[in-house]
Amino acid sequence: MEAARHAGKKRGPDDEAEAEVHHTFRGAANALSQLYAQAVANQKASFIAGERHAMVRKLTT
Repeated sequence: MEAARHAGKKRGPDDEAEAEVHHTFRGAANALSQLYAQAVANQKASFIAGERHAMVRKLTT
C-alpha cells in the first residue's frame, strides 16, 4: 500500500543523492569483490606453478 502511494511521485533531492551514493557504493563493492577474486585465483595459480616447479626439480635431480 505504501509503495502504491509513492509510485507516481518524483524523487526528492535527498532521495536522488542517496540513490547516487548507493549506486556508487555498489559499484565500488563489486569492483573490490572482483579484485579479491582475481587475487585469490592468481595466488592459487602461483602456488600450483611453484608446486609443479618443485616436483620437476625433485624428479630431475
